[in-house]
Parts: sequence; structure tokens; C-alpha cells
Amino acid sequence: MAITRLTAPSITGLTIPNTSINNASLDSVTALPGGIDTGKVGQVVSTTIGSSSWQVTTTTGSWLNLDDGTNDLELDITPSATSSKIFLMATARIYVFRGNAGNHTGIETRFLHNETTPIHAHETDGDGGYYFYDGANTYGTFNITTSYLHSPSSTSSQNYIFQMYFSGSQTYRYGKRWNTITAMEILA
Repeated sequence: MAITRLTAPSITGLTIPNTSINNASLDSVTALPGGIDTGKVGQVVSTTIGSSSWQVTTTTGSWLNLDDGTNDLELDITPSATSSKIFLMATARIYVFRGNAGNHTGIETRFLHNETTPIHAHETDGDGGYYFYDGANTYGTFNITTSYLHSPSSTSSQNYIFQMYFSGSQTYRYGKRWNTITAMEILA
């Protein structure tokens, strides 16, 4: 069967009766065809922090909680079932000034679970994270986004904190406007 493409002017004044269309309205769609597993979102929790000024650090070689000078970028979510998974997403706004020409700059990210257990770390051995190298004094503002699907196997409250690891002898600024962490409970 050949397919004919109709442009908008070709279809003006055309009426198709509802009896000619299966599921003519979204209200009449009761289910997707078998074999399509969409999963279900049980709940969504999101926190956004940010101040009008940057937090500044030259600390490298250790993990830091992303904060805005008052609050850490963190949230709590309580799964409704032990079989639920938690889909985590975080976006952070970072400003890097490289005052030393020719140095590598690295930023790794991870989530800290219940204030003690690191999960989803972009390893500091260079296999992940955000790296750039330039032979001149440069600076830049960019967003870092990361996500992870966690299986806490618990119905107790779960705490997640977004952390960063800086490497290289640069000045890093963070925590200014629009830093967000979101957790979605994915039901089994």
C-alpha cells in the first residue's frame, strides 16, 4: 500500500467520524498493547538550592557536598515497597577558573546514600567524570548532570546528597542558582 503525504492545506474541511478511529480520544484508551512494560512512578521528590553568589573552593582531592552556603543539595524519600528502585538525577552549575596554563581540570560526581555510603561515583582514576585540558588561562561556567538507578531494598527513609570531587590546581565556584536533585520511586 502506498503512503500519500498530505500537506495542511489539503486537509482543510475534512471530518473523520469517531467511529472510523480506534480509541478516538485519550479518555477511551484503557491500556497499552501487551508486552509493553512502562513501569510506574510512585512518587517524585525534588529539591533546588542556589544563592545569588558562588561558593568558592580551591580544595582538591576530597569529596565535597554541593551547597549554596546554607543548604546541601540533598533530599529524603521513603520507598513504599522494598522492591522499589530510586531513580536519582542531579544538575549542578559549576564555574572553573584555570589560572595555571596547561593544567588538567577534573570534576567527578557521586551521590552519598544515607550520609555514609557513596554510590555512582565517577571514579577519580580518569574513567569517568568531567575533564578538560587547555594550554591557556581559561574559565567557564557549565552544568554537570548525572543520574543513577539505586535499589535500596527498604521502606525506611532514604537520604541522598550530591557530591563533587575537584582535581587540578584551579579555583572552583559552585552553588549559585538552579542546582537540583530529584528522586523518583520506580515501582516494581
